[in-house]
Amino acid sequence: MPRGNSKKGTPARGQGVKRRRMADPKEKEQPIASVVNPRSSGESVIDFSSDPGPSQTSTGTESNIFNENIQFSQSLPCLEESLFDQIGCYVPMKLKDKIWKHEFIDLNLLIKSPRELANFPDHEGDLVVKGGHMRIESLPCRAIPNIHTWTSAFMIYMSILLEKQSSLAQELLKYMRDIRFAANKSHGWGTYDEQFRLRKAQRPQSSWAVINQDLWSFYITTAMRDQGQSNESKVGFSSQSEPLHSFRQSSGQQNVQQPRTCNAYNTKGKRCNFNPCRFKHGCSACGGQHPAYFFMVAIILWGSELRNKKVLFHIDNEGAVHIINKKSSKSSDVMVLVRRLVLETLHHNILIKADHVPVVPFPEPSTKCISDTNSNSEPSMDSITEESARLFSDSLAGNTWKSYSRARSVLDSFQLLYTLDKVWPVPVEQLVQFIAYLSLKHFSPATVRLYISGISFSHKERNLEDTTKNFVVSKMLEGLHRNHPQRDNRAPVTLPLLRQITDALPSICSSTYESLLFKSSFILAFFAMLRVSEFTTKNKSDSSTEALQLSDVVVSDCQLKINIKKSKTDQRGYSTFIVINKYRDNANICPVLTLKKYLAARPAVSGCYHLFMHFDGSPLTRYQLSAMLRKSVNFCNIPNPNLLKSHSFRIGAATEASKRGINDETIKKWGRWSSGAFERYIRIPW
Repeated sequence: MPRGNSKKGTPARGQGVKRRRMADPKEKEQPIASVVNPRSSGESVIDFSSDPGPSQTSTGTESNIFNENIQFSQSLPCLEESLFDQIGCYVPMKLKDKIWKHEFIDLNLLIKSPRELANFPDHEGDLVVKGGHMRIESLPCRAIPNIHTWTSAFMIYMSILLEKQSSLAQELLKYMRDIRFAANKSHGWGTYDEQFRLRKAQRPQSSWAVINQDLWSFYITTAMRDQGQSNESKVGFSSQSEPLHSFRQSSGQQNVQQPRTCNAYNTKGKRCNFNPCRFKHGCSACGGQHPAYFFMVAIILWGSELRNKKVLFHIDNEGAVHIINKKSSKSSDVMVLVRRLVLETLHHNILIKADHVPVVPFPEPSTKCISDTNSNSEPSMDSITEESARLFSDSLAGNTWKSYSRARSVLDSFQLLYTLDKVWPVPVEQLVQFIAYLSLKHFSPATVRLYISGISFSHKERNLEDTTKNFVVSKMLEGLHRNHPQRDNRAPVTLPLLRQITDALPSICSSTYESLLFKSSFILAFFAMLRVSEFTTKNKSDSSTEALQLSDVVVSDCQLKINIKKSKTDQRGYSTFIVINKYRDNANICPVLTLKKYLAARPAVSGCYHLFMHFDGSPLTRYQLSAMLRKSVNFCNIPNPNLLKSHSFRIGAATEASKRGINDETIKKWGRWSSGAFERYIRIPW
């Protein structure tokens, strides 16, 4: 009879189980490095008045000890669960530590018996020997069969988590209610729970009570629609009143989860790195043998809201782009989706189109299936064609394209009027006749030269011989300029005139704010030598950011700093910084003081970022600026009021600077001229 101490409950020697010696890996800390890219910019001042720190890293060492001696331990009885014990008291401490650290665990472990948990290995697999080689095989992961088993497991999970974080009680109860509600509506509740807890492990600060809208829409709402359509013909089916399934129901009626699908297969449209993969390579929405097409989900979910609209999808999957644009596929399973897509779009009168956009791969959070993030998707030929057309279109300004289009339209009308052949390149004889026609119609020499430039651009665009460079054509343009010399009759706005028209604004404006708005715009246009397009919009609905924004202006006590992001001579948007000093000769027209008063009265209207705007939030337009200038000039009884235009502020500033002895290079820099055209703006009588 084997010896042993029955009172102490110790078994006889030799009657035990094999011990396993495990070493806990040490955690590694990695430093976080940040890089700041400094920006430097040049400034133009206008004045009209007399080492990285060392990184610290810690490395952990792992020791693998192999002991050939077989060790036996005494066999102890396992603690059986009692009704009076705390929920989860038999769960191993290592598993509890994972829960307290918000690490992801398989809830199926929590519903095992105490004896199974006591013998459950700490690692993620079993050590097996096959073919003379020793390796660790992953343990099979079994899904929770129904919502009742999940509820039991999650209650144990809650009990363990609340031991350290009791404040999460309401959040956890809300989460459990959401999952039970989802289980009553859709078969994707298990996948939602798993994906939610995976994201919770990555972001522990997120709330349990807040539903993840993306996961809910994809796994619950979409599955509800598919499930409802497949069960419409069943007798007695009611998605609103169907109760939770119980354990006593037959296996065919239990709310069993569908096989889980691979994230990499659905998101990237290709197979994952694991071969074979333990997850199903199929659509996570319908279960078909194809990746999940999220554009289909969008049309199904929000089709009623997109009624009678055009929708453009930007997709990085070329296969999905082809399916949307061609409405066809070689796969029979995908054609089922295509037919559904066509029916949905016809039902809601939606016109859909897809555009391929290349995406730079980035590392994704680690889940149970690691996706291939190193693959680069190449753009399609349609995308390359569209990109080449876009780049060519951006080579010219929008107004230039309109002028060139107008030139071709006038040429077409001329050819149609005189029954001339419409051929490219345009014959020299036609160009000569066209210039003579424009001269007889009293077109200005500048307009004629602009039209000829547009025709020249059309020749180069078609890679044809440019007949506009002919000797006769060039001399005709020169003769047109000689016979019709042009002179800029626009009068400058001088400093005394600026004071006079700004003093008249309170008498002609509808409110004090409107007078302050136009006064600040007049004064800033003069002292900053602004073009009218640099601080006003084309119309009220113009949402472009070319005009000065509120963030482009910084006002201090003694100077004003302006950032002009884009201008006539800066089409690429390199930006120009202008610093305007305080004008001490006359405080009534000082740009610094006036703009400070305007900014103090400017209302904070949501969605309006223009510097100059009306009290209702609408931006100041070019027409409004010219109209108010005309009213002010007429109110002051200034002679020849038609000679004062919105550009007169810029002309007056250049003239005033020249009077004060500022050199030409400085004036050219202040006014952002790229050539000697500024000399025509100086109106100094000799």
